[in-house]
Amino acid sequence: MSESDVLKVLRDFLEQEVIESPGSDIQPDTPLLELGILNSFSTMRLTSFIHRRFEVEIPPEDMTGRNFSDLRSISALVTRLTAASDSERQP
Repeated sequence: MSESDVLKVLRDFLEQEVIESPGSDIQPDTPLLELGILNSFSTMRLTSFIHRRFEVEIPPEDMTGRNFSDLRSISALVTRLTAASDSERQP
């Protein structure tokens, strides 16, 4: 899955499950932490969704503000983790 596809999936989740306002126009660079869209509870929900949807665990060292500051950074993190996971699964 491309990073832009991951971004769309994550945007849809945030709009429907966190903000509860589909079509709220979250942009890839919207500052999710600064605006309070992501807080401890919503970040926990998001990481749980990422685990279920993309079948990856986010290591504690990757749970940083830089990786969760906006959709672009979260998408890059998920893309990196899924690529690493895929390469580990291949014989």
